[in-house]
Amino acid sequence: MNKKTSLRLSVFTFILIIAVLIVSLFYHQHKDSILFRHFTDALFVTQLSHDTLSMHYSVAHPEQYGITSYTVQLPSFQEEEYHTHKMMAENYQSTLQHIHPGSLSKQEKLVLAMLLEACEQDLVMSRFDYYDEPLSPGSGMQSQLPILLAEYAFTSKKDIEDYLTLLACIPQYLNSLAEYEGKKAEKGLFMADCSADKVIEQCDVIMDRSLLDNKKHFLISTFDARIKQAVTENLIPKEMAASYQAENLRLLKTVVAPAYQALADAILLLKGDHPQAVGLSAYPDGSAYYTALVHQTTGSDKSIPAIKTLLYKKLQSDCLTLMQLTNEYKESSSQMSAVPFPLLTPETILTDLQKRMETDYPPYPNHASPHYIVKYVDKSLADFVSPAFYLTPPFDDLSENTIYLNEQSIPNALELYTTLAHEGYPGHLYQSVYSLLYQNHAKDLPIRSLLHYGGYSEGWALYVENESFTFAKSLICEQIKEESAQRFLCSYADRYRADRDLKLCLFSLLDIWIHYDGMDYEEITSLLTQMGFKEGSISPALFEYIVEEPANYLKYYLGYQEFLACKSLAKEVWKTNYREELFHRFLLESGPMSFPMLRKYLINSVSDQNYISLKN
Repeated sequence: MNKKTSLRLSVFTFILIIAVLIVSLFYHQHKDSILFRHFTDALFVTQLSHDTLSMHYSVAHPEQYGITSYTVQLPSFQEEEYHTHKMMAENYQSTLQHIHPGSLSKQEKLVLAMLLEACEQDLVMSRFDYYDEPLSPGSGMQSQLPILLAEYAFTSKKDIEDYLTLLACIPQYLNSLAEYEGKKAEKGLFMADCSADKVIEQCDVIMDRSLLDNKKHFLISTFDARIKQAVTENLIPKEMAASYQAENLRLLKTVVAPAYQALADAILLLKGDHPQAVGLSAYPDGSAYYTALVHQTTGSDKSIPAIKTLLYKKLQSDCLTLMQLTNEYKESSSQMSAVPFPLLTPETILTDLQKRMETDYPPYPNHASPHYIVKYVDKSLADFVSPAFYLTPPFDDLSENTIYLNEQSIPNALELYTTLAHEGYPGHLYQSVYSLLYQNHAKDLPIRSLLHYGGYSEGWALYVENESFTFAKSLICEQIKEESAQRFLCSYADRYRADRDLKLCLFSLLDIWIHYDGMDYEEITSLLTQMGFKEGSISPALFEYIVEEPANYLKYYLGYQEFLACKSLAKEVWKTNYREELFHRFLLESGPMSFPMLRKYLINSVSDQNYISLKN
């Protein structure tokens, strides 16, 4: 070997040593960041691999996240799954607690805090096995599952085959739910007879045999439409369509319908222990469970007594406001017959809402323009689902969005206008797509898309729904030229808004009275009469609904109040820099999280590289 070769090797060795040292130093400095990303990526895959239906709705391209092979399955409600879930939460918490936040990016620190918070909540809730009610008449899987199946997108041949396999999994899934309900009954936690009757009726109506036999069931028509579209898009050859349609019909008639009947029979046999609807406090540790449920559901850290104090003050204020507006409404309507609201169709209303929100709400990041469609709930489900709802698209494909309307639950055009503000613009659709677009652009960790914050989501939607009454009044003044008609409709809108606010506040109080204080229907009726409400202000049906859906009204109303508190905090910390558009941009870019975390994020925004000036 000559000197020149030896010199080149020495230089190469030196460079190699330096490179190794740099890589070693980089790894040492970023070890926790690397480990954290590996952990969250693995957690993302694990969470989705055990529930194919959730995976399909969460991610459009699972292969891009390492999910290349999976067993098509639905989740299980069997007892061993609960023990496994608790052990996993403990293991996740232990792993996360060993991650040092100092070496993480700002986004990673936030996700770490969110995951630790979620683990803590899971461990708290694990102390209350069998208190949850997955078959609630208002939001149970017996009515939600068919809607998710009807909207299951076919973007490949495998999607179709996965769908048919999921139909075959339904008996096992519903059987695990029946076993879960049996355990609830053994522990004295089974639902009231009136609720059981509703679940049984739902099972019978949703999988109506006559509709299946006549091929008029919505799970047949929606499947056939998607198969036709798949042929048009060359996802499958035309000759395969008939065989897929025949298999869908066979599974619905011989597998899914009998499974629903078996679930109804199981619920019927478990009836009898609770003839009357009662709140959670009637069960052992029920008030403690309710407290934990409220915190998990709303994302608020307020104590139940503090929430009650807030609601009492709001109720008094809302009553005074409504009394004043009712008098004004009577004056404006005394000489007026019914005046129609200017817009009557969902399409024209959504277009109008998008135009009116431009001043106070930021445009989508990167000039995105997602498509949306309005659909109507099938008549067989109309009695069992909400007046309206929005289906969140996969976080990696936000191009298609669906808003469902329940025609029999929306009585007038003004309510349709504010409902579409809640579900569409600037509500769920806008907030979900904006936040996900922003997070995707910032290359946020995928696991964050699986973290659910009901108080943030519904609180935002109720907050902007309230704002939409101002939009509605502007529309009225633009479209209706007669001054007396203008005054009548604007007065009606103000009164409608105040009445709705009062009801949501009152229903939230009812939730606490029933589930935390243990009040029954007669006691609540008596208390409301003493407070000045008319007899019959609260119907037995509403009482039963609140029993069946604990913390649901609080998810909306307390979430809304938390956003108003955040707005006051933003005005305080941003001072003269405060603007409505900036506040909304901050909320959307922060994305869903608990309210203590959101407040902390808001306070830190003042010193966060001049956040305000950067957004001006």
